[in-house]
Amino acid sequence: MLTNVYCLPGTMCDERLWHYTQKALGESIILKHVSIPMEETIETIVDALAVILPEHPINLLGFSMGGYLACAFAVKYPERVNGLIVVSNTATSLLDSERQQREIALNWVTKQGYGGIPKKKAIIMLSQANKVREELVECIQSVG
Repeated sequence: MLTNVYCLPGTMCDERLWHYTQKALGESIILKHVSIPMEETIETIVDALAVILPEHPINLLGFSMGGYLACAFAVKYPERVNGLIVVSNTATSLLDSERQQREIALNWVTKQGYGGIPKKKAIIMLSQANKVREELVECIQSVG
């Protein structure tokens, strides 16, 4: 029996985010990429997702920013969510320290411009076993 999992990516991520995970899962679980609608607020994004996603109960996975959206969708439409998986995020707001760190980064990017995720940062984001997999490092750099 096939199980579909509808996947909401993080900011600046695309369907490549799920490629290696899909390989590891095999064919019994199908990851279905869902692009985040370009809207102004979380509420309007969730409303747009309600039009895009199936009306029957689904398995929903959210990564990073997609995690916020998946949680918001599940709260607003609990009857449409069979299961919820949140990766690299929580259902709560950011800690003050994390918010401050992001403000510093945003100010720096505003002044200096954004050139993507440096290779060193991409390597830090990987598990010890995957740090040497150049294709994963390049994937992180290309979507970030």
